[in-house]
Amino acid sequence: GHWLLTGGQITPLRPGVNLLELKYGFELWDVSNWSERSLPMTITGGAAAAFSPSGGLLAVGTSAAVITIFDLSQDKTVQTLAGPDPFRSGFFVFSPDGKWLAQPGRQGISLWSLAGN
Repeated sequence: GHWLLTGGQITPLRPGVNLLELKYGFELWDVSNWSERSLPMTITGGAAAAFSPSGGLLAVGTSAAVITIFDLSQDKTVQTLAGPDPFRSGFFVFSPDGKWLAQPGRQGISLWSLAGN
């Protein structure tokens, strides 16, 4: 792989802080020279992430049931996905060719075409 994604809580945990308001962020590392790139997002709640098989796309899903697709070569968001099932799992996966993203949920499997990216 070419990238390493790290993430964690960026809001200090102090007495009286509402746990639902904690903010989380991500850093993307180029492992060839260990340079850091910040992703243009901060989220509330937990998250999951997956790289496409080519390493060119990064999908980040939030507890708000939204998945953001980043094009790492262009350093920008290329697609935002949301499905009808608010209780989807935090797990999702790219197809081997990188043209689809699938996520299981209580209503079945959400499947999105990424062919335009």
